[in-house]
Amino acid sequence: MKIADLECFKQSCRQNEVEYKTNEDSNFKVNGSKVVASLTDISKNAGGYAKTAYLIEEGGAIKLQWDNDQNYSTISKRLGKNGGKLTRDYTQSMIVTGVKRAGGIVTNTTEQPDGSLILKVSAM
Repeated sequence: MKIADLECFKQSCRQNEVEYKTNEDSNFKVNGSKVVASLTDISKNAGGYAKTAYLIEEGGAIKLQWDNDQNYSTISKRLGKNGGKLTRDYTQSMIVTGVKRAGGIVTNTTEQPDGSLILKVSAM
């Protein structure tokens, strides 16, 4: 998933108890890609093992990079593979922002049994 709006992504991080810290070291890379930010699991249930993921710049886009092994990564275990709830909430924030810009309003959000969301949108 490409991250287009860092403010919406930071909001999703706050919602999910993930600390967003902008990388200030221009030489810091993960798998050859420049690190934009470090993401640290700060929940009470984080445990004592890998709690960090990264936002990386790759091919002109900003992307999420983390370990999907739930036996090793607290973020993956708590939030799900490939960003799970973090990317779901980021997508929701992007939709709500877009709806507001277009003059609409999200009137209802319903979480489905599989964790996906249904948003009801109305025009103003």
